[in-house]
Amino acid sequence: MKASVLRACVAAAVTIMSQAQSSALHAQEARQAIMENAENKTTISYLVNPAALQKFLPAPWQVVTISYGPWKGSNVAFEFRDRIMNLDGKKGSIPGGVERGIIVTVQCRNSETGEVAYRVIREYTANSAFVPGAHHNSKLLSDMRIERTVSAQGTSPGHASETWVATDTAGGTATLKLSYERGIPQRMTGELKMYGSSDPKYHLYYRRDQGVDVVKDVNLGIDRTTSFQQSIKLSDFASVFDGTEKLVNVVVMPWYVRETFAPVDQSTSE
Repeated sequence: MKASVLRACVAAAVTIMSQAQSSALHAQEARQAIMENAENKTTISYLVNPAALQKFLPAPWQVVTISYGPWKGSNVAFEFRDRIMNLDGKKGSIPGGVERGIIVTVQCRNSETGEVAYRVIREYTANSAFVPGAHHNSKLLSDMRIERTVSAQGTSPGHASETWVATDTAGGTATLKLSYERGIPQRMTGELKMYGSSDPKYHLYYRRDQGVDVVKDVNLGIDRTTSFQQSIKLSDFASVFDGTEKLVNVVVMPWYVRETFAPVDQSTSE
């Protein structure tokens, strides 16, 4: 498939996903701003045994495979993030400042209401100020290391290399190393209702602006990587990554700016 056609497919998918997420919001709840972040991140998405993921979800939520957008065909995503700005709801700096970590999300369906939504099933952070986190399920990492280089000339998008290595307190690791030809990101904006914590009803609202660059997608035949290594051996997910998992794609987000809101009657201690 030609690069121009692939790019058009990705652009259309991003547009559909953005519109679907914004229009899927329920009746407006009274909200309060609790956080504002700016970061860049790289996401690896997989298709894994749904039964292994199910233990992370409270009833009546059930794991489903994503059927649209840049992450189509996957059911779990690991977002390696490098936050360079962290503000509270009043736009004051959150103690600890910079934050780095990994967010693990799944798409799921409420078997009672039919609602399909995303859910944060685990957060890992290198900053103790972000434990237990806004979703009440954050764990402290013993180490988080990032290396990133970019080379470019004139008006070319250039070439980039990234290394992300996280180590949990039990010695488990998550590693992502890749080099790739950069593309022109597709802009994705809108609101997203994100569930989390052990409470099946607990949720937050994300209002975000992000750039999406799909550098590798098995289903679409996209591969702009020149080298690629990945390994998820975090202790919590040993039963999920048992050798049957399938890589779906790798998405680089050179910018991700988000405001986070919570229903006023919901506890959201950071």
